Amino acid sequence: MAALADHKRVAMRSPHTAGKTALAAWVVLWVALTRDGCTDWKVITTAGVARQLYLFLWPEIHKWARELNWENIPRREFDPRWEMMTQMLRLKTGYAAGATSDDPRKLEGGHASCILYVIDEAKTVPDEVWNSIEGALMGAPNTERMALAISTPGYPQGRFYDIHARKPGYEDWWVKWVRIQELIDAGRVEPNIVERRAAQWGERSSVYRQRVLAEFAADDVNAVVPLTWIEEANARWQEWQDAGGGGKVTAIGVDVSAGVGRDKSVIAVLYDDVRVGELQKYSLAQDPRKATMELTGHVVALLKKHGDVGKVIVDATGVGAGVAHRIAELGYGVQSFIAGAKATAPDITGTYHFADTRSAAWWGMRDKLNPDSGLEICLPPDNELIGDLSMPTYELRSDAVIKVESKDDLRKRLHRSPDCADAVMQAVMHRLVARKSWVYA
Repeated sequence: MAALADHKRVAMRSPHTAGKTALAAWVVLWVALTRDGCTDWKVITTAGVARQLYLFLWPEIHKWARELNWENIPRREFDPRWEMMTQMLRLKTGYAAGATSDDPRKLEGGHASCILYVIDEAKTVPDEVWNSIEGALMGAPNTERMALAISTPGYPQGRFYDIHARKPGYEDWWVKWVRIQELIDAGRVEPNIVERRAAQWGERSSVYRQRVLAEFAADDVNAVVPLTWIEEANARWQEWQDAGGGGKVTAIGVDVSAGVGRDKSVIAVLYDDVRVGELQKYSLAQDPRKATMELTGHVVALLKKHGDVGKVIVDATGVGAGVAHRIAELGYGVQSFIAGAKATAPDITGTYHFADTRSAAWWGMRDKLNPDSGLEICLPPDNELIGDLSMPTYELRSDAVIKVESKDDLRKRLHRSPDCADAVMQAVMHRLVARKSWVYA
């Protein structure tokens, strides 16, 4: 609720029994009781199906209205005859109401000084409805526009998933993932219930992962790195930072941009082979020579700061070749990452081979982020990085060769280059680049 007041757009996913609907009811009553009489306001509640509104959300609003301590509220109780109705709360200067998502036009044209959209079971709300809501949230600078989207997760698709994946255009959403352990610690879920559901559905089943672990999950997803693995790495990173951070720098990954559009040059510093520090992003000069020398200066500054760095991995395709060459000229160890180079080593199981070095490195990144690896990679919760890492897909060809989506194809879908992910991947996979073999130390 504090995040809604601060950031205005909040998307929260959680397992069942977390109390999402109660939260939505509190938010509706908060806006109604703090804005009414002071400004004109509207609260529009919607959901993927109508029954979510009339069976759950609005009865919850009625319930919590009855629980309010009216002695501390500077007005009388809601009158059930003309104020608190079945799916509407109509007060002096505004109202809250329910609107089903079967007709997006019902959600358009919201005009008021304060508008809140509550999107319940957001995973099932069609994109057309989201578009209508986004249009209504475009208001004058002196107006208040808020949105609260809550849901258990579903398959990794749709607008609710896009927001949680931090895809381009959704950076203004504040995202919360409520974990099952938080509910156990809060006394809302009994641990033996979790164990029974695991035995019933299987811990790797999509239904268990969605309903118990609050993960976006599908059995046939062809994403190289599942979003949940990335978010687990984000959580470990935060724990590392809370403990003081630090460690020995073992590699630096450098992705060099030509300075086109939204593309940036990115430096990723790897500590102790498993922890990536804050990403350094640079929009450099348009002149390629000036840009490469400026980026080289940033890298050399890090090398001087950290001393005995294991190696620097530079994307040496195109303008990056100049950066790699100049770092080597200055006497520092550097390895060139050539995405299209031939990859001869198989995957860690010895079963599959790869179409190129880029595919091998990305698959190695997947293996290292896999919770079963035991490596506990830590990644900063950077919105661009999360989006970059969760976007690439792969195909398994008939000759048992894995091909990861090309950077050019990703650029078409992202409308920018996945610079953050490439810099991180090069740092984390520095042993593959240096030795041309799979080494997971």
